[in-house]
Amino acid sequence: MMTDVQELKERGLQVSCINLSCGYYEPHTDHEFTIKKDLMSCLSLVEHIIENCTDTYPHQTEILDGRWRSYDEFDEAVDEIFALLDQGELWSIEDLYYMYHSVFPKLDMEDYQRIYTEYYNLNKIEYGKQKL
Repeated sequence: MMTDVQELKERGLQVSCINLSCGYYEPHTDHEFTIKKDLMSCLSLVEHIIENCTDTYPHQTEILDGRWRSYDEFDEAVDEIFALLDQGELWSIEDLYYMYHSVFPKLDMEDYQRIYTEYYNLNKIEYGKQKL
């Protein structure tokens, strides 16, 4: 699931928009596919945003190691993989790597391990005998 947030300025007015591309995997490849359940989850998310998210939510830039850090490929991968894991299905690190390596080519297996572990540490969820 890919999510992209963009902010545009026109004639002094700030206009925020969001581009949700969800329910399809391995985009722009010969193996691209969609999952209807994920498409319906996206629809539910959009309905929730329209009905409940009416305030302004300004972007806060992080400062790491004394320099400004912009949103990068790792952050985008975290967002997408967390959204996938939130669906409740059990995915392995190898599954995530296979599904997303064409979308995030700069990430290696260690990055996927870090994302996977971070997700389960944040959610404190244990699934069967699967090791984190």
